[in-house]
Amino acid sequence: MGSNGLPSGEGLLIRPCNSIHMFFMKFAVDAVFMDREYRIVKLVSDLKPGQVVGTVHGAWQVLEVTAGDLPESFREGVQLSVK
Repeated sequence: MGSNGLPSGEGLLIRPCNSIHMFFMKFAVDAVFMDREYRIVKLVSDLKPGQVVGTVHGAWQVLEVTAGDLPESFREGVQLSVK
């Protein structure tokens, strides 16, 4: 919050987290909601300042990236590998 954006290719991982709001944000994000095993349970694209995503069933964490930066391979059900 309060930032003007995320650097290209970087994101913010928030956990534990199963809902987000965009209050006080200055830029849009794509949100990747995942369970504890990094399996994508929901994708929300182009969240604009002021919007809210309520509780996402099964989510334990969320990755936020600049809107439009998500790889096409990110889909619900895909399990990500974290290094």
